[in-house]
Amino acid sequence: MKKRLFLFGVLLLVAGIIFAGGSKEGTESARDEVVIAYVVKTMTNPYYHEVAVGAEEAAEKLGANLIFQGPARHGDTMAQVAIVENLLALKPDVLILIPDNYTALLPVLQQYNEAGIPIIIADTRIEEGFVKTETFVGYDDASATSMVAEYVADLLEGKGKVAILEGQRGSSTAEARLRGYVDKLQEYPEIEMVASLTAGWDREKALSVAQDIIQANPDINAIFASNDEMALGAIQAVKEAGKEDQIYVTGFDAIQAAKDSVASGDMLCTIDAVPSRMGSLSVELALKHLEGETLEKEYYYPIQLLTE
Repeated sequence: MKKRLFLFGVLLLVAGIIFAGGSKEGTESARDEVVIAYVVKTMTNPYYHEVAVGAEEAAEKLGANLIFQGPARHGDTMAQVAIVENLLALKPDVLILIPDNYTALLPVLQQYNEAGIPIIIADTRIEEGFVKTETFVGYDDASATSMVAEYVADLLEGKGKVAILEGQRGSSTAEARLRGYVDKLQEYPEIEMVASLTAGWDREKALSVAQDIIQANPDINAIFASNDEMALGAIQAVKEAGKEDQIYVTGFDAIQAAKDSVASGDMLCTIDAVPSRMGSLSVELALKHLEGETLEKEYYYPIQLLTE
């Protein structure tokens, strides 16, 4: 039985839950000895739980050992840096990283380069030229949010008022999703963007920000949220204002709560980013690289708009 190390929380910083199965018997393949470190932005967002599911399934299937970690709180950059630093001491064979803040991570990632440990970036791009990475795994955020904006604009017949709930500013994911909305809305001159504010990917923050937006713009027609957690917060604000029949709310990620909300008609739509596929594909590519295969610069997989 292959050994699995599957940790939620912060190694040596926050108590986590460890899933480990039996001891390793024999050497079925060279992969028996491979240790993959996989670090995400947080384990409190269901999106990253889905990434974890895909990564664990791929590691189990392919016979590799997996350490999966993320900070307890979204946006806790220093906690993620500490996780990556602590993992370096374990000398994993490869690091797969969904970075929260590239600038803060830069020094420790350079240490991985110096140690000869390959790095694969997933979901959120980093600036090129300062750290050697093997590939990027993800999807086109801007195209996805452009698809959402077009869908809503068509429902509004090209007229109305909309607002955007941004993710964490400075994140390449947040910036790309924002760009997709803004660029597409420019094609509809009679749609006014009355606000574009960050809610830091957080549901409670989104509730507060959406409440302020609705109060300042009682005739608003749609709120674009750059992830489902923020969309769910915005939906609560819409309900509290009694404007369910007036304001469309859209999300991104297709976490289960969002799927349920779309099915019930509370959320207009969300983007199914298939996070489990990101987890599995990045693990598959990590093993191919370790076995000598040359990887392409980036790997995109298909995503889709989910509506009722």
